[in-house]
Amino acid sequence: MAKPIQKNCTHLTASHLIKEVTDCLGDIPDHRPNHCKNGIPFGNFAKSAFAMMQMKMPSMLRFDSQREDPVQAHNLETLFDVVNGRVPSDTRMREVLDQLSPHWFQKPYKKNLLTLSAFGAPAEV
Repeated sequence: MAKPIQKNCTHLTASHLIKEVTDCLGDIPDHRPNHCKNGIPFGNFAKSAFAMMQMKMPSMLRFDSQREDPVQAHNLETLFDVVNGRVPSDTRMREVLDQLSPHWFQKPYKKNLLTLSAFGAPAEV
């Protein structure tokens, strides 16, 4: 029998689960030549893509056009840990992320499933 979920469990808050994902996405090694030291930090690419999905943007172009919005910029920095609010353009995001293996994007979701299953939530994929 599954354990009852505790009411005051901070591990099950949306902000904590999002942080777990962004921490894992920040660990993806930079494969770009010279690691583009003066450009957008590599972690911002995956974190921005994750933010775009979580914000339910209908397209990358819409996300790109709204990245200057002060509310969205604040959310990107505080909730999704996008460093200095530097978001890549939709074209550049595709160029960089398309080269990554899908296993890098499975890790954070597996971690969250383990967190949820530890608290008695069903861990079905």
